[in-house]
Amino acid sequence: MMAREIMTTNVKSVMRTSSLQEIAQIMKSENCGIIPVVAESRRLVGAVPDRDIIVRGLAGERGATE
Repeated sequence: MMAREIMTTNVKSVMRTSSLQEIAQIMKSENCGIIPVVAESRRLVGAVPDRDIIVRGLAGERGATE
């Protein structure tokens, strides 16, 4: 089996300026636990897993509103 046979083809992504709330809403609607972060050129620059939203966002110093 090849990766292309099981991978998601219409991937939702966010920009670096996207809020944690926006990212969490996409995760909920897409039923996924990680969202790619892309630059304006659509080049992949990182990813936000659901764990980071909890550990670094909600449980961190920043809180959910930043």
